[in-house]
Amino acid sequence: MNTTLPKIRDRVIFGVFFALGVALSGYWIVTNPQRPLPDPTLYEGIGANLAAGNGFSFDRRPPFRPEVTRTPFLPVAIAALYTVLGRRPSAVLWMNAVCIGLALGMGYLVALKLFQDRRIAVWGTSIALLTPPVAGSANNILTEPVAMLQMTASAWLLLNWHARRDARQAPIIAAGMGLLLASLVLNRSSMMPVAIIAGAYIVFAALVGRWRSVMAWITAMTLCAALGIPVLVWSARNASLGLSFTPAPIGLYASRVFDMKRYREHLMTPAEKLPAVNKQYFRHWKRHYGPQELMALEQQNKVWFKNWSAAHPHQVLKSMPYRLIGLFSFFRSSIYPPWPGHRDRDMREIMRWISRTLWLLSALGLVLCWRDLPARWIWLGTVLPLVGVHLLTVCHSRYMFPLLPLLMPYGGVPLIWIVDRIRQRQHTSLLFKILPKGLWQGFIV
Repeated sequence: MNTTLPKIRDRVIFGVFFALGVALSGYWIVTNPQRPLPDPTLYEGIGANLAAGNGFSFDRRPPFRPEVTRTPFLPVAIAALYTVLGRRPSAVLWMNAVCIGLALGMGYLVALKLFQDRRIAVWGTSIALLTPPVAGSANNILTEPVAMLQMTASAWLLLNWHARRDARQAPIIAAGMGLLLASLVLNRSSMMPVAIIAGAYIVFAALVGRWRSVMAWITAMTLCAALGIPVLVWSARNASLGLSFTPAPIGLYASRVFDMKRYREHLMTPAEKLPAVNKQYFRHWKRHYGPQELMALEQQNKVWFKNWSAAHPHQVLKSMPYRLIGLFSFFRSSIYPPWPGHRDRDMREIMRWISRTLWLLSALGLVLCWRDLPARWIWLGTVLPLVGVHLLTVCHSRYMFPLLPLLMPYGGVPLIWIVDRIRQRQHTSLLFKILPKGLWQGFIV
């Protein structure tokens, strides 16, 4: 038997999903260009300044004050692209398409590794491909496409780490994994708990049963340094500008206040309104505030939110079930509006139920493969930390988008389970028709 055949076949399937992902992403880029929005404008502007040598700034002219509202990874990636191609925002969208295609390909390899069944991997990755926000995230300059690739690549490396921990190159591999996890945090700071869990696993797997091995300790320390140093350096940069010592940018409380609008019916009375300072903070993408102005606006949002919370101590808790459902109910992705012939309100409801159905299918796949420890940890180790972070802070479904190429393939498990049960019933029924009646009755007894 040619043992290389499955590997070749899986490379071909990887390439097919990559091509389909790029093509579908490209379709949305070409047919549904998006209007300017705050986050894409900020990321693109900072990236352009970095490419021009003006530093990590959103200013359009000197003195190019440091920007404090964005994480650094995506602007740095944009700057690298602009250094080669010039300032072409459309090139960033096609970079997104490539990242999404690669994420789908890696998602296939992860599913194949987890479930050891090519049918599940193919069907499951097809679900991910057709999940609207996956390809739809390509046509805006946001962190999701890169984060999708970071998540699937991290999962693939983690699944293969135990087999590689004894290799001579283990410290180098650990360094690469640490840098990948650091880049995930510096792309989306809410991923810090996920990165810590992954890093802890790498260290534990490197040391378990090898406590006296010098190479194992070198590997563990290399991982910690590669993961920790970039995050600490960026945290120190933020602290030097007057922020907390954390990789997270400023804007938590402004975002928490804004988030109340999404759950207004569960949090606020009809007469209550958000403070004017909240709207003022989010005009930054047009007015280009400096760091001191932004910190002052953030502080005012923080004071308002704490005062409101003190006056309504039970409202946030009462809203938790709705916030939890909201995390798994995407109602906005870059592919709409507009959808020709559909009102935005109608499409939001349709998308909500599509999302809930797909997440339930993924959760059912988790239940069916619960005894598979890696599959269980990949699902729970990514979902639960993000739920824990966003349920108590800013609760928007787009924060779950980076998990879609990784976790939607779990939906292939129940689909194949159903297909196999139908086939078994068909074969059994045929067998009953062929065999003499007394024979199969005796067999059953």
